[in-house]
Amino acid sequence: MVENLVEDYRTIRDVTVKGIELADQEEDPVTEDMLTEYKASIDANIWMLQAYLGKDPHEGEEE
Repeated sequence: MVENLVEDYRTIRDVTVKGIELADQEEDPVTEDMLTEYKASIDANIWMLQAYLGKDPHEGEEE
């Protein structure tokens, strides 16, 4: 169950990274900054869930 949450957060993170890239291309620094802060929060959640599972934060990441 927790592993599924980690996978879902990683999917959200990947979509957020694409949004950051698009905001940069469109020269929209406000949206880029907002999404960057959101991504930091998502990364923290991934880290905490992985710690709960006793795993390295990057374990299970696709290369």
